[in-house]
Parts: sequence; C-alpha cells; structure tokens
Amino acid sequence: MSSASLYKQIYKANIHKISSGNIGIDPYLSDHTVDSRRGISLIIPVLGIKEEYAALVGQFQALAPEQYYYPLEDLHTTVFDFIRASDQYTRNEKQEKEFRLITHVALGNVPRFSLRLNGIVFSSAAGLLKGYDDDRLIVIRQNIRHLMAARGLRNDERYESSSAHVTFCRFPSPLLDPAPFVSLLEARKYLYLGTEKVSRMELVEHDWYNSNGTKRIIASFDLGSGE
Repeated sequence: MSSASLYKQIYKANIHKISSGNIGIDPYLSDHTVDSRRGISLIIPVLGIKEEYAALVGQFQALAPEQYYYPLEDLHTTVFDFIRASDQYTRNEKQEKEFRLITHVALGNVPRFSLRLNGIVFSSAAGLLKGYDDDRLIVIRQNIRHLMAARGLRNDERYESSSAHVTFCRFPSPLLDPAPFVSLLEARKYLYLGTEKVSRMELVEHDWYNSNGTKRIIASFDLGSGE
C-alpha cells in the first residue's frame, strides 16, 4: 500500500472519531509522566520546514492549546524501528554494533532523495504530516528486514510500514471543541509544507517522542549522490 492510499485510509477511519471528540489520550503527556521508554530507530530528521511548520502549529494552538505539538527539532520520519521504545529497554553495545552494520549495508547504494510534506491527517491518537518519498523507504525497510533475518536477529516491528509520515501532534487532553479543530484539519488537508532533501539518516536511541533532549545518536549515515 502506498503512502497516499494509507493516508486516505487513516482519514476515512478517523475523521468521525475526531469530530465526536473520540480521541486517544496519551497517558504520559496527560499525567506529565517522565518518559522512561527507550528504543533504537533509524530516522530522518525533518528540519527544513521551519516557517511553514510554525505557521501550521500556531493555527492549531490557537484552537486547541491544551494539546501537544512536537518542537521542530523533534520532527522526524521513522525509517525502521530496530527496538520499539519501552520501559524494558536496556543498552546493549553488541546489538548496537549489529544495527550499525545492517544499516550501513542497507543504505550502501541508496541515493539522496526528496521527502515531500504535503498535507495533514489525524488518527484518533496523533496528527501526521503526510510525507511522500516515491516509495524509497519501502525498499530500505525491505533491505533491513532481509539483513536482520540473515543474521538471525528478531524483528521488533508492529507492522510493515509503507508510510513516510511525520508525527506532529498528540492528545494529552480531550478536545474541548472538536468542530473548529476539524474545520482547520479539513482546510489544511492538502497544505504543502515543503520538501526535505534527504542526504543523511540517523540511528538513534530515543524516547517515544524522539525528544531532542534525550536522543542519543548512535551513528549517522550519509546517502550517495542522486536526486
């Protein structure tokens, strides 16, 4: 399934939930609980849409200031979750070495490419910037899965993602007035936010929100010349 098809599916499955205020409250954000969950992921930092993102978030904050909007420096596209963030995580240098090697091989022939951020969509638990990458990430994910299987490593993915989205909003509180929130969502459904030129990926140890203050970069990988 392409990203475009997936975003349409997310929209259809959730727009009525958002309209009725039937959203998933994030207990960590709601209770101001320190997030001790950690994991390891390959990510693309998304930093090239500063002005457009600030304007978008400002519009939502004016309507729903009680919700959580990601700081620009935390924005990212997840390429692959090697270890899903959880309270059971423990640092393992041997495992990190395996993940570095696998990523190095998986990205060996991957050229630079563009990630277009065009529109937004909400699930019942989060707001997403709709990313389009011409299915480049699908190929990279398949490479990683094959390499992990060949090395006898467990795949911790919940599902095989085909998306290039960027999470930008979560719900620590109920929507006090869903109607204007949904109106803004509809009005910005196809808003072009910009294009991120992807020339580098990061293997990181991170919390659930990829918070910049707690993120540890294990390795950075520069992509080859290309688009």
